[in-house]
Amino acid sequence: MSMNYEHYEDKIVEVLGVDLVGWPLDGPICNPGKMSTTQAIILSNALKSGECKWVNLTSEQVEARKASNAQRVSNGEQVYGPPRKKRARKASVEGE
Repeated sequence: MSMNYEHYEDKIVEVLGVDLVGWPLDGPICNPGKMSTTQAIILSNALKSGECKWVNLTSEQVEARKASNAQRVSNGEQVYGPPRKKRARKASVEGE
């Protein structure tokens, strides 16, 4: 499974039950491939030192995060990233 940083809250935190704590950069957690070299070095150093690390959440923490995210969405905040693109439906072929 690849990391989907644009949908971090729903695809990583809420589904997998893990959170990246101690994010060393300004702004939200983002894809390292979209960082400058300097930002990537800062993140790498923070991960190596343990200042930034992945933490397993308890089921209670996941439920609390889901509730918090739902409240943030109802307040108009974009929590879950951009809407996903619709996939084209495969046309059915008669006789199959």
